[in-house]
Amino acid sequence: GIAMCRKASEAAALNRLGKSVEFLLCNNGTEQCEFFDKCLYQNQFKANDAEIKELNLPSVTIMAHNHLFHNKRELLPNPEFIVVDESFHQAGIEEIKIPLDKLRGVKNRVTKTIFDSLYDDEPLLKALRETDITPYILDEEAKANRPQLGVSNISPSMSWELQQKELSSTTNEYNRLDQLLSILSEELSITDRNESYTVSKIQENGQDKALVKRRMEMNVPEDVPVLFIDADLNRSITNLYRPDTEVIEILVERRATIHQFNKTWSMSSLEDDKNKLLEDTKKFIDLVVSTGSTLIVTSQSIRKLLTEKKPPFPSIDMYRGAAILHYSNLRGVNDYSAYKNVIVIGREQPPAKAMERLAKGLWWDSNQPISTVPEEKGNYPYLKNLKRGYRMRNHSPEDTEVQSHPDKRVQDLLELAREAEITQGIDRLRLVRGNKDRQVFILTSIPVDMTVDHLWSWERLQEFLECWIESDGVLPLKAEDLLKVLSNSNLTVRGAKDLAARLKKTLPLIDILISQDVLFGSYRSNIPKGIAPKLIISSKYDDPRKVLEDKLNEKVTSFDIVTL
Repeated sequence: GIAMCRKASEAAALNRLGKSVEFLLCNNGTEQCEFFDKCLYQNQFKANDAEIKELNLPSVTIMAHNHLFHNKRELLPNPEFIVVDESFHQAGIEEIKIPLDKLRGVKNRVTKTIFDSLYDDEPLLKALRETDITPYILDEEAKANRPQLGVSNISPSMSWELQQKELSSTTNEYNRLDQLLSILSEELSITDRNESYTVSKIQENGQDKALVKRRMEMNVPEDVPVLFIDADLNRSITNLYRPDTEVIEILVERRATIHQFNKTWSMSSLEDDKNKLLEDTKKFIDLVVSTGSTLIVTSQSIRKLLTEKKPPFPSIDMYRGAAILHYSNLRGVNDYSAYKNVIVIGREQPPAKAMERLAKGLWWDSNQPISTVPEEKGNYPYLKNLKRGYRMRNHSPEDTEVQSHPDKRVQDLLELAREAEITQGIDRLRLVRGNKDRQVFILTSIPVDMTVDHLWSWERLQEFLECWIESDGVLPLKAEDLLKVLSNSNLTVRGAKDLAARLKKTLPLIDILISQDVLFGSYRSNIPKGIAPKLIISSKYDDPRKVLEDKLNEKVTSFDIVTL
């Protein structure tokens, strides 16, 4: 919470103007800030401290991912070894947004061509070539729009009060047009494609903007070994920044029972008033919470729908007796290892166009074109003849259809945002340690990198709960007897047999969700021989045998309570 720079607000103002903070505010070679010698920001680069040298200990410097791509790292001694933790590549993507109106305001041939092409959604590189705009012309235009170091009246030795006064009277902000032009120049010089992969048009808050996205190069010496530690490491992305990285996979077993449901919890299905998915999900949360401490991990939009609260959300909140948070709050957090249960609801699935723009920015210098999903096709398609398999504990061949992108690079990015976030949420329980009595419920059909113990049908679970309520907690799993306790249903004998078979398959899940409320038994009434029919009955009854007899309207000759 303490600013590294005593003049942080002035530094931010200079940055918005595109001026050099170091030159105008810190030290220009002949003058320096009055706080320079004791500045927390500047002192972090003074690594050769005499006190440290005398200790003769290794020097370990902890830095944000951004320093992998910034020149400021060069002020530190050359490292002997670098360890990079988690998804570093997100910090390595340069992003610039310029309102299109700012482009229209600069009246010359170059900016007019760029504005017209973006505004009309025409291929930008093709438009530049057709108007004879070369990389050299773009570079010259970039120089003309570059802010100069000494334009401002501010200097490091000026009094703080005068610096503030000078900055408060300046209104022109740096539009970064020079950077857009330089990036376009480089792209135009290395590719013959018509479409720009670095510059595109977006709409944000009702305003058309030019969006620049491009991979930055790592500012790390090539001879320094780098170790990437990342649960979601993707070889093709890592190789963009550090070619020929060797990937070593360390397999771990999660000590928990993993349940997954074969249904997609999309926002549209949850908001649909005609289906009761939202209400059923809330009831499911209540069932899980009743078994122990529970963590809910979901998307921000589903969190808003469930809690009926508006962002900004606290990092963690309580909902129906469970802790709830959303995906973007998860990384690096180790506060949830004591929870008994985790419920993952839905998935993050950024729009296809956003993922395509990100892929184009990452692979902007690739000769291999990036496929896109046509606008009229909607979002991600279900690709023909492509199914994804679940990794089942019992090795059964279970699979499902999943929305996918036809371009592997876009699909890799999608899986980092979608599947990997689900895995991250589950791993907040730190399941590689402890006993195996913890339960994980994945409420989405998307297969993830996790061994699944049980693949459940959401419809079957709801069917059981409806039968449980209708029968007042007495469910014999013999078709003829089931017809008697569900007399209000339009069941046939054949239908009752099928229902009994489906209910039997749901018993392990029922044992977990409402174990404190149910008894599992077997009984005999008019069948003296053969296998005794099974029974599920509420533990609220003092004399379950008598209740069963009343429901069946016949004498029960034997009655036993069993365990699953």
